[in-house]
Amino acid sequence: MGDHVRKRMIVLLPLLFCVTGVSAAHGRDILVFFDSSGSTRREVLMDYYKQYREVVGAMREGDTIACGLINANTRGTFAPFGSFSIRQKGTLESPSAYKEEVDRKRNGGLLVVKRVLSETIPSGNTDILSALGQAQTHFSRGTPGVGKNILVIFSDMVEETATLNLTKLLPKTVDNHYAKVKGMLPKLSNVKVLAAGVHGVSPKTYEALETFWRKVFAECSAECAFFGARLYDFGKWVN
Repeated sequence: MGDHVRKRMIVLLPLLFCVTGVSAAHGRDILVFFDSSGSTRREVLMDYYKQYREVVGAMREGDTIACGLINANTRGTFAPFGSFSIRQKGTLESPSAYKEEVDRKRNGGLLVVKRVLSETIPSGNTDILSALGQAQTHFSRGTPGVGKNILVIFSDMVEETATLNLTKLLPKTVDNHYAKVKGMLPKLSNVKVLAAGVHGVSPKTYEALETFWRKVFAECSAECAFFGARLYDFGKWVN
């Protein structure tokens, strides 16, 4: 290979990376769970969907998203839906064509999620803890230490299973309930958690739920970036 050919390759390689996005930083891997248990009214589920639309609208180049349901058997029924990713835009691409592609992906993903939530049959109990285990498996399939992993949970955060029942949780009983699950929690390192849907409860119950779940997320080595009634400004909490 002549020197002039080598020089041309050296010049063209950086351009190739810019066009394909190969050298771009990895985006965010977003996993969203919707509580579809019997305690979740249809209108609440649709409100979760409205908040989810804001999450999708805040996605940027390099991001990937997938959804799952929380029900009485979260671990046994987990099957991701509404999954799509937004690739990196090439430097020489048409901005309008790229935007049309991204809009198609957003709208297609939203339609799938809306259909699933509309057709979901409410289950009896609420198995939130298993969602954490499924998140561990989901995120472990990515590249360790690269990009950001984000777990969004739309739920009232009231676990109700044979292992753990938080329906009557109070601040003074948090430690007792936490002791029941401490040794069985998954590791969610490099994961930011946002929990939205905790409302309609007394101040003491809210305090107890937040204290309990922040202890759980900390034990999982995850960062609880948001815990509240409604998720606003998704980008603010995950950037």
